[in-house]
Amino acid sequence: MNAAHRRSRAGLCLLLATHGGLLMWSAAMHSPTYDEPFHLAAGVRRVVEGRFDLDLGNPPLPAMVAAVPVALASAETDWRRFPETIPVGYDFVAANGRRIFWLVTLARWACIPFSLLGGYVCFRWARELYGEASGWLALILWCFCPNVLAHGALVTADMAAASLGLTACCAFWRWLELPTWASAGWAGLGLGLAELTKYVWLPLYFALPAVWMVWGWSSRRDIARPRWRRQAAQLAGVLLLSVYVINFGYFFEATPQPLRRFASGAHVLRKIGAQRDDSPLHWLGSVPVPLPSNYVRGVELVDQWFDRTHRSYLHGQWSERGWWYYYLVGLGLKVPLGTWLLLLLTLGLSLADRRYNAGLRTELLLPAFAVSLVLFVSVVTTDQSHVRFVLPALPFLFVWAGKTARALTLRSWRVAAAVGACLTWTVFSSLSIYPHSLSYFDELAGGPKGGHDWLLDSNIDWGQDLLYLKRWLDAQPNAGTLHLAYFGFVDPRLAGIEFQLPPSATELATRGADRGTANRRVLKPGWYAISVNLLHGYSIAISDGHGALTLASPSDYTYFQRFTPVAMAGYSIYIYHLDQHDIDDLRGGPSSSP
Repeated sequence: MNAAHRRSRAGLCLLLATHGGLLMWSAAMHSPTYDEPFHLAAGVRRVVEGRFDLDLGNPPLPAMVAAVPVALASAETDWRRFPETIPVGYDFVAANGRRIFWLVTLARWACIPFSLLGGYVCFRWARELYGEASGWLALILWCFCPNVLAHGALVTADMAAASLGLTACCAFWRWLELPTWASAGWAGLGLGLAELTKYVWLPLYFALPAVWMVWGWSSRRDIARPRWRRQAAQLAGVLLLSVYVINFGYFFEATPQPLRRFASGAHVLRKIGAQRDDSPLHWLGSVPVPLPSNYVRGVELVDQWFDRTHRSYLHGQWSERGWWYYYLVGLGLKVPLGTWLLLLLTLGLSLADRRYNAGLRTELLLPAFAVSLVLFVSVVTTDQSHVRFVLPALPFLFVWAGKTARALTLRSWRVAAAVGACLTWTVFSSLSIYPHSLSYFDELAGGPKGGHDWLLDSNIDWGQDLLYLKRWLDAQPNAGTLHLAYFGFVDPRLAGIEFQLPPSATELATRGADRGTANRRVLKPGWYAISVNLLHGYSIAISDGHGALTLASPSDYTYFQRFTPVAMAGYSIYIYHLDQHDIDDLRGGPSSSP
């Protein structure tokens, strides 16, 4: 190993260690987000009991990895409300009490290797395509991307899907370049692991054979017929091995099962008349489905979820139909402007200067993976609340953008200076709000303080700042009673926050009619803390301050938009100090508009 190689390896380890350190600190500083407790409860059930019948909408791998240290820490479980996933999550939190914060931190730390793997694959793939400097550029884009820093420190499937999806596609590209049985084995393993993270990668079973056919057609003059047959056999091996890996991930639970036992299979059989005993197609109902039953049922559950009507928010407007451009706007506001400028430069260099390209097929493959995933999610999902759904598209763009670092080798100093400026802007913009990376918005959106005017939910407020609210309260010993409307899964009292709910808009509007009602809340001078989701009319069950849940209606707390916050807990909880003058200014009741 020469000195240059040793320096490269040391630099790689240092950068990944820095990335891992950022994720560890963020994981320890934030409270559990809304989805994490029930994902973790399902993971514990899978690891401890070997049962995959909870949280069916998510394949098991990420939650199982997260659950290993939690199970070793003897976490308490409560399955009385099984099979309802969200209630089981509430019971898991209640069973562990204040320990839930430490258990979630352990689980988050266990998931950090997913992000480290993603960074490593970005580095290796970009380096193989474009050179050493390109590998470093792709790695830096990954390590300091605010979306990677946000979701790499959570017990959710988004980071695992991004990392293992990239790994699977990289392994498949290696097989395309060098079609051997060994490379096919790695491609099959990678595909199977990716399918165990999120169902978003199911289209790869159609996309990868199509890519192989296009790849082979583009070089058909150089490929003999026997080689085509050998590659077809290897491709079949890739797909079959991936199915085996999926079954292994479910401990071969209930596999295979006849087609008629699944709701989707029974529906198809009914449509073609194959369920009738006298039908010549009756035998189709007995065809075995070579996948775990709970994996198939998970796909069916996700399909049913996306068939429902969802209330989505974009730029101050709520809609039940959504927007076809939601994810384009979301990516435009949640990815640093420096990164977008770098991608525009990448596109320009790809078209204008062939010295930056690594071959037409590869040049089309990388952006095609990213664009296809965004289009697929945009078409399939009706739940347009989470830009994280298209997080797996980003690493392909990072690898592709790595080509701009070739400017150093080509001694194109103007291009190199532009690349350096874009990269510096990206890193500075991301780290300027760290560790609040989940609430990151670029400068066009007005930063994280203006982000809630554009997007809500996991894009800015997922319940992650409860511990920051506790720290703010500890610094205000004379604050008195806190009135809190908190969007989150964990009861704030577990964080040591005693609180009362603020009065709802309905209660304020009826102040004269039921002034003597004992349980009616009234607006009075003091401290108020409102999650920005509720500030903009999000409807969800929230903690009432007495150990129970109450439904927050869309207009309950939007009247706080009339007031100016005096502080924030992170960027997701706005803190107000109301005096009698503020209350008198409401005059005749609150308004639901700012």
